[in-house]
Amino acid sequence: MPAKTPKETIVAIRNAVVAALHTPDVSKRLTEMSSNVIASEPQEFAAFLQSEVDRHRESRRQAPSRARQREVISRRVREVIVAYAGICGRRGDLRPVSA
Repeated sequence: MPAKTPKETIVAIRNAVVAALHTPDVSKRLTEMSSNVIASEPQEFAAFLQSEVDRHRESRRQAPSRARQREVISRRVREVIVAYAGICGRRGDLRPVSA
């Protein structure tokens, strides 16, 4: 909605949408699409959206950074190379042996 839309207009549009969502045809079609109708008040929806933003922000903060992921992968690759060299009996020199 445009920023200066009168509150009465917003309420009227919301009520019309909620009424349309609860008609049998629309309700049936939404159920077939595995959707649920939740006709909450605008303030409740705004609070829900804010809680989702906060939740995702927190999970993003806890996720490892790309640099940390690369560091872990590099360390693991080095461990595999060293283990392979140990199996092959080539502990010091990891260069390919020329034929």
